[in-house]
Amino acid sequence: MLDSGKNPLAEITKLLKNAKSGNVVQLVADFRPEPLIEEMQKRGYEVYVAQEGEKFRTFIKKP
Repeated sequence: MLDSGKNPLAEITKLLKNAKSGNVVQLVADFRPEPLIEEMQKRGYEVYVAQEGEKFRTFIKKP
């Protein structure tokens, strides 16, 4: 997302806005997206991060 000039927070917010309760959005990055994680948690979403080698999978669940 970042490489294409898109704002991850805005893109994920759009996806979650249209998602049903309980749905999960996954973001894969080569770093742990701490600011995004903190913002999603402030908004009431459940967030889980798994590291696989040099990749981080961030799962965000809509309440």
